[in-house]
Amino acid sequence: MSTATTDPTATTDTPPLPREHLLVIGTLLVASFVVILNETVMSVAVPVLQDDLGVPPSTGQWLTTAFMLTMAVVIPLTGYLIQRVATRTLYVAAMSLFTAGTVLAFASQGFAMLLVARVVQASGTAVMLPLLMTTVMTIVPVARRGAMMGNITVVIAVAPALAGVRPRRHRRARAGVVGHAHLAAVRRRRRGPGRLRRPPAAAAA
Repeated sequence: MSTATTDPTATTDTPPLPREHLLVIGTLLVASFVVILNETVMSVAVPVLQDDLGVPPSTGQWLTTAFMLTMAVVIPLTGYLIQRVATRTLYVAAMSLFTAGTVLAFASQGFAMLLVARVVQASGTAVMLPLLMTTVMTIVPVARRGAMMGNITVVIAVAPALAGVRPRRHRRARAGVVGHAHLAAVRRRRRGPGRLRRPPAAAAA
């Protein structure tokens, strides 16, 4: 006498995800890619900012240190927020903080203002990844969670890899990267009419 066994991970009878759920997950994936890229791209932007803002490395490194410290404080609070705030409201709040920090960084005229902008960016970034994980575990069936977690892993792995790319000929042309468009703005302000760069020959002399 044989007994039929059912594999709980079988996907043959699992219905496809509704279009609304796919749209939600896709939106969260894109947002997470952007904030993770912004989080790690500063590693290659710090030397440029130190040069343009005229700050020593010990001061410039606070742009990454303050970002990580803010995330360390906000991430543990995200679980509390997810239980008490609607997913859409929390997503809008996180991306609003991130966007506000980006605009503030673009408009910054000195190191202090840029540091504050990075803290604001980190407050929104810290919410996105836990929100993505929690949403996937809530709306994706058990049989499809493995494939979906693979997509999340791609986002987490590819964004830092792209952030570390340093072009050889134009390694300072990073103003187009999301979250660091302020590089060009800061450079233009620092090189205003009252502050001219020395020609290479004079600098070498």
